[in-house]
Amino acid sequence: MQQALTPQASAFQSGEIEIVDDYRLAYGFLREETPHDARVMAWWDYGYQITGVGNRTTIADGVSSQTCFCLELHSCPVLE
Repeated sequence: MQQALTPQASAFQSGEIEIVDDYRLAYGFLREETPHDARVMAWWDYGYQITGVGNRTTIADGVSSQTCFCLELHSCPVLE
Protein backbone atom coordinates (compact mmCIF):
# COMPACT_ATOMS: atom_id res chain seq x y z
CA MET A 1 0.00 0.00 0.00
CA GLN A 2 1.50 3.32 -1.02
CA GLN A 3 0.89 6.30 1.17
CA ALA A 4 0.06 9.72 -0.20
CA LEU A 5 2.48 12.39 0.86
CA THR A 6 1.22 15.92 0.44
CA PRO A 7 3.51 18.93 0.05
CA GLN A 8 4.00 21.08 3.12
CA ALA A 9 3.68 24.85 3.09
CA SER A 10 5.87 27.28 4.99
CA ALA A 11 4.66 30.82 5.68
CA PHE A 12 7.10 33.67 6.17
CA GLN A 13 6.58 36.87 8.16
CA SER A 14 6.26 38.72 4.86
CA GLY A 15 3.17 36.64 4.08
CA GLU A 16 4.94 34.74 1.31
CA ILE A 17 4.14 31.03 1.20
CA GLU A 18 6.60 28.44 -0.04
CA ILE A 19 5.62 24.88 -0.91
CA VAL A 20 8.16 22.32 0.30
CA ASP A 21 7.88 19.22 -1.85
CA ASP A 22 11.40 17.78 -1.57
CA TYR A 23 10.57 14.63 0.38
CA ARG A 24 7.72 13.58 -1.89
CA LEU A 25 9.92 14.08 -4.94
CA ALA A 26 12.79 12.12 -3.38
CA TYR A 27 10.58 9.18 -2.41
CA GLY A 28 9.05 9.20 -5.89
CA PHE A 29 12.56 9.06 -7.35
CA LEU A 30 13.40 6.05 -5.19
CA ARG A 31 10.19 4.30 -6.22
CA GLU A 32 10.52 5.03 -9.94
CA GLU A 33 14.29 5.13 -10.59
CA THR A 34 15.83 2.42 -8.41
CA PRO A 35 15.64 -1.37 -8.80
CA HIS A 36 12.74 -3.02 -6.93
CA ASP A 37 15.21 -5.01 -4.84
CA ALA A 38 17.30 -1.94 -3.90
CA ARG A 39 18.19 -1.38 -0.27
CA VAL A 40 18.47 2.20 0.89
CA MET A 41 20.87 3.40 3.53
CA ALA A 42 19.73 6.61 5.15
CA TRP A 43 19.65 8.00 8.64
CA TRP A 44 17.17 5.86 10.57
CA ASP A 45 14.59 8.66 10.95
CA TYR A 46 13.55 8.27 7.32
CA GLY A 47 13.23 4.48 7.33
CA TYR A 48 9.45 4.25 7.59
CA GLN A 49 8.89 6.88 4.90
CA ILE A 50 11.36 5.24 2.53
CA THR A 51 9.59 1.93 3.03
CA GLY A 52 6.01 3.24 2.93
CA VAL A 53 6.21 5.98 0.34
CA GLY A 54 9.34 5.06 -1.61
CA ASN A 55 8.45 1.36 -1.55
CA ARG A 56 12.06 0.33 -0.92
CA THR A 57 13.74 -1.73 1.77
CA THR A 58 15.88 0.17 4.26
CA ILE A 59 18.94 -0.93 6.18
CA ALA A 60 17.85 0.93 9.33
CA ASP A 61 14.25 1.87 10.00
CA GLY A 62 14.18 3.40 13.46
CA VAL A 63 12.89 0.31 15.21
CA SER A 64 15.90 -1.89 14.72
CA SER A 65 16.66 -3.89 17.83
CA GLN A 66 20.34 -3.51 17.01
CA THR A 67 20.90 0.00 18.36
CA CYS A 68 24.68 -0.27 18.00
CA PHE A 69 24.26 -1.07 14.32
CA CYS A 70 22.15 2.04 13.74
CA LEU A 71 24.65 4.24 15.50
CA GLU A 72 27.53 2.90 13.40
CA LEU A 73 25.90 3.43 9.99
CA HIS A 74 27.61 6.80 9.61
CA SER A 75 31.00 5.09 9.27
CA CYS A 76 29.99 2.66 6.48
CA PRO A 77 31.71 3.06 3.13
CA VAL A 78 29.39 3.91 0.26
CA LEU A 79 29.80 2.42 -3.21
CA GLU A 80 28.74 4.24 -6.33
